[in-house]
Amino acid sequence: MNESIDAIQTPNTNLLYSTFWQNQGPINVSSAQNQVQRLNQQRSSNDIYFSRNKVESELNNGVCTAHCLSFLSIYLRSFSNETLVWMTTRGNEAVFKNWNDRVVKCLNACPNDTEIRTNQAALNTITKSFFSTFSRDDFLEAKVASLCALKALKVVSASPNLIDFKNKSENENRESFFKIFDDLEEGAHILRGICSRDNQGNEHYGHSMALIKTPLGSYFFDPSSMGGLVFIKKEKEKEYLYDFAKFMCNFFDLEYPRFYKLKAVNWAIRPIQQAIESQPA
Repeated sequence: MNESIDAIQTPNTNLLYSTFWQNQGPINVSSAQNQVQRLNQQRSSNDIYFSRNKVESELNNGVCTAHCLSFLSIYLRSFSNETLVWMTTRGNEAVFKNWNDRVVKCLNACPNDTEIRTNQAALNTITKSFFSTFSRDDFLEAKVASLCALKALKVVSASPNLIDFKNKSENENRESFFKIFDDLEEGAHILRGICSRDNQGNEHYGHSMALIKTPLGSYFFDPSSMGGLVFIKKEKEKEYLYDFAKFMCNFFDLEYPRFYKLKAVNWAIRPIQQAIESQPA
């Protein structure tokens, strides 16, 4: 993982972290198979399961979902609503910089490259039962809910589709996105879309990004080489996120992009606070 970099000032965003992770390479097969077993125990529906036989010895695609879930899991177990309120009502530049530093530490506390690839390899084994009666929309949410179990996260709500180039004009998509974002609750969200395929999993591949919406603006994390962790000023959130989501949908040929709000469930995956405190000041 790269070292965190100094914030780069732009008119509307601060780049807090430039990313490049080794998302291709060997995994720990035994660990991935154990994670598959745990995922099956925690899955959101019997219509979905994870297959040990699908674990591959090397990962040849991205690690976006595993990385976003790790980041948001650490964030949700490290921050409190009281901190948000204090920052909003009494915040100043020093407090805001400290807040940024803490969010970057959450990202730094994510597992190493091999562990992230192993996590993703376990997630990649997800499939839909032959006997499933799920509609496509229901399956999309149930699938994300089952993936989130890897890091003890729960989907609280799902937004409507953010962008629909097949059935809406540019202006209609923009207006719809802005309205959905206005209605989006503050907190941690995963933004995920899929490249559809008529197969058992209903997708060829997917792409995930992370959003933390706060009273002062949003932290947005895209694990791909085109992204990074940025803070977006509140007055420019909708425009920035719409343009970025539109670009990623076009680049990756994604459909059904949605925000899924997450919360942490009670059982812990790893010593979160210890991981945060071990990061350099």
